[in-house]
Amino acid sequence: MSETIVAINHLNKLYGQESALADFSMNVQRGDIYGFVGQNGSGKTTTMKYILSLIEGNSGSLELFGKNTPADLANYRERIGSLIESPSFYPYLSAHENLTYYAKFKGITDKEIVGQLLEKIGLDDAGRKKFKNFSLGMKQRLALGLAIMNNPDLLILDEPFNGLDPQGLAEFRKILLKLNHESNVTILISSHILDELSHIATTYGFIHQGKMIEEISEPALQKKCGKYLLLKVDDTKKASFVLEQTIHTENYQILDDQRIRLFDCINESQRVISALVKNGVEVKEVERKGLSLESYYLNLTEGGNQNVKHS
Repeated sequence: MSETIVAINHLNKLYGQESALADFSMNVQRGDIYGFVGQNGSGKTTTMKYILSLIEGNSGSLELFGKNTPADLANYRERIGSLIESPSFYPYLSAHENLTYYAKFKGITDKEIVGQLLEKIGLDDAGRKKFKNFSLGMKQRLALGLAIMNNPDLLILDEPFNGLDPQGLAEFRKILLKLNHESNVTILISSHILDELSHIATTYGFIHQGKMIEEISEPALQKKCGKYLLLKVDDTKKASFVLEQTIHTENYQILDDQRIRLFDCINESQRVISALVKNGVEVKEVERKGLSLESYYLNLTEGGNQNVKHS
């Protein structure tokens, strides 16, 4: 049975007379990469700040790791790392020097931690390069290193992909997946780059005008969106054998002598391609089909949209 890490129940938050969150509820399970989806001003950052006790709600309740007393909440927040706003780093210090400063500031005495963090975030080869000369991707990874310095069970990230180029996105995504898979870090992440979220999220929460309109698992979302991989190969019979024996799925449909619809491994196209090629199947083309995450969100928030796009 899964453990609930974050449970928000019927939260209301007002700024003056304006409602930021209205009867809002959320559940994040251990091991999730929870993609938090919503427009600017929908309440994503407000929710994250509430979890971290940076703001208070007007009504409603919060549980962290199954506990809800003020003392327990304060204690369990020590198991949370966060990146809500970019932290301040010293421009003329290196990545190692900046993290060493923060480790001392936090009272961390483990002399190995900075080197371990730099390896985790892929900055162990940055050497003496000063922070002011870092690319945006390097700066974001250093900020992530600071966020995980306390070895958190839960990591909260607000729009961490903003401004990153394709290489920066790929590097950041790889780090998050490794933290989740190898260190069992539960991740709550918001992003406007919905395509990027679709590569990593295991669960989604869709918020609109301060209200949670749906929480849904990635497999259930794929089913609703009708997602599949369209494979164009030289030999569908041979390809189907590989899918069954190597990928271990029978959830596919042969369309003709060159095309296969694969309804599993939607976000693992590279693994599918590698398995096919390794077993002598020529892969001519791979496309991900179905309703996009963005279009699904627009359908939810607009009650159906004439401009919804299928990829």
